[in-house]
Amino acid sequence: MTDFYLVGGGPSLRGFDWSRLDGKNVIAVNRAFQVLPNAPYVYFSDKRFWDWHGAQLKSYSGRIISGAHRLRVNGVESYQFTGVAGLDLTPGKLRHGNSSGYAAINLAVHLGARKIVLLGYDMRMVDDRAHWHDGYPVVARQNVFDKMHAFFETMVPQLKQLDVTVLNACPGSRINAFPQISHEEALCQ
Repeated sequence: MTDFYLVGGGPSLRGFDWSRLDGKNVIAVNRAFQVLPNAPYVYFSDKRFWDWHGAQLKSYSGRIISGAHRLRVNGVESYQFTGVAGLDLTPGKLRHGNSSGYAAINLAVHLGARKIVLLGYDMRMVDDRAHWHDGYPVVARQNVFDKMHAFFETMVPQLKQLDVTVLNACPGSRINAFPQISHEEALCQ
């Protein structure tokens, strides 16, 4: 499959019908694995994520991939970060854009994506909520998202060269680098 659905944690996915992703090629970013147990891939960038959710991830049946520095755990494929902006096309290497969601796009390219649909990539707070789930032990603030969303523009030239289409199916997303579509349009593809 060359179509990938990348599922982040943005509040635009509150109330989302997760069964609509059944049978699709999904990269569950961070806590999305909890509602998408059959997703072929889980990706996270932060070692703290493993500290918080590693016990749950140990029973996950898909591929677990991480860019977390110095995380060496059986069953977790390790990628190395090589910078913040753009894409790294070298096998086993990723750019991170200060966001697991950004790195997951680079990962999807490594996995052969020709079309990538983003879900839950809001990069903003909605009604004081940063996520569709109950969050993390650290408090999310808008300034964290402000450090993330601008980097997505830096990958656009390489994506175009590679003929990879990225569609942003996140209502109200602050990411302007990719064409925006609705959840309905995304899931009817």
